[in-house]
Amino acid sequence: MGRERGRGMAVIAGLIPPMLALLGPLSLRAGRLGWLTPLCALPAGALMCWIWRRAAGRSLSRLLEESFDLWAGRGVQLLYLLWGLWLMSVAARRYVRRLLITAPGENVRWLYLGAALLLVLWLSRGEGVILLRTGRLLFGALTAAVILGAALSLPALKWENLWPPDPADWTGLGAGALTVAGLAGWGIFGLCLPGEERERPWGWTALGCGLFAGLLAVTLGTFGPALTGRMEEPFLLLLEGAAAPGVFRRGEAALASVLTLGDFMLLALLLRGCACLWRGLFPGRAGRGVWLVAGAAFWWAGAHPVAGARGEPLLLWGGALFGIGLPTLAVLTEAGRKALGKEGISCVKKGPEEADVAEEEAGEKSYGKNEKKC
Repeated sequence: MGRERGRGMAVIAGLIPPMLALLGPLSLRAGRLGWLTPLCALPAGALMCWIWRRAAGRSLSRLLEESFDLWAGRGVQLLYLLWGLWLMSVAARRYVRRLLITAPGENVRWLYLGAALLLVLWLSRGEGVILLRTGRLLFGALTAAVILGAALSLPALKWENLWPPDPADWTGLGAGALTVAGLAGWGIFGLCLPGEERERPWGWTALGCGLFAGLLAVTLGTFGPALTGRMEEPFLLLLEGAAAPGVFRRGEAALASVLTLGDFMLLALLLRGCACLWRGLFPGRAGRGVWLVAGAAFWWAGAHPVAGARGEPLLLWGGALFGIGLPTLAVLTEAGRKALGKEGISCVKKGPEEADVAEEEAGEKSYGKNEKKC
């Protein structure tokens, strides 16, 4: 049987919550031109697509193992594991905060976290096929909800909030594009999902950037850059007060319930990536160890409901490092080793027996070539 398809859908479904969390910071950095930052980040997206193509269906753990030496590869895997656990705590904190905005009550915080932990443990079990199929379903539900929410807010959009830009907005495009590129730090764990050897991630990257640009345009056009930057969940407030008789009374509550599916997908994606890295680091202790570290990440999110001041810079630079920097280094290192192997150059000295075997193999190859010529 062939491998399951739809890894791009699953990754985009999981990236929708981090996209929504960047609406405020991007409006502060790029002002009225904030909606252009996803398009300016397309070169970084193209680089990430190249990394995924070079991975050729391999998981993140396997890519790191085959690119670096044994100890260096394990060290990088440990860094990715810690990064994934920290992202899991950030995503769990945002998930609870969004629910508490629409349904206040501090006593239910741990109930929300416990239910999410059990669900993502169930989704990420096995070989990842269940998570992949779930991602395909959630992709359709989330994109439909986001597009519907944006369409309902179009009558309130004011074009003067998008154009003409202030001179300072042009200088903020670079910082905004770097912020968008930091999303690669979340999406890199999609390599731990089962995928095809010959994937075409270019279309999914363009779709994700286009969707993000549309969300920014609608939000900035409705509230303006200054007000959007001060809001905690600006996209939810687009439907504040909206109602559909017989369907829902509060538009923001209905939208938040659908966006919770994206939180579940993101948490399951991160847990799947951490489990893959854990098995690479501790082959004989896979199983309950992953549950314990995932539970610790959720506990941290509940015990520290307010993010620290260093959280946003760490997300920015950590996302660029773990999403683009280290994967690019791994792919280039692997390509360099293959090139050196083809040229027969090696820095490790061979023993007498290995040299004899190499000479015999070279003699057999030349003998076979001579036979073909005859």
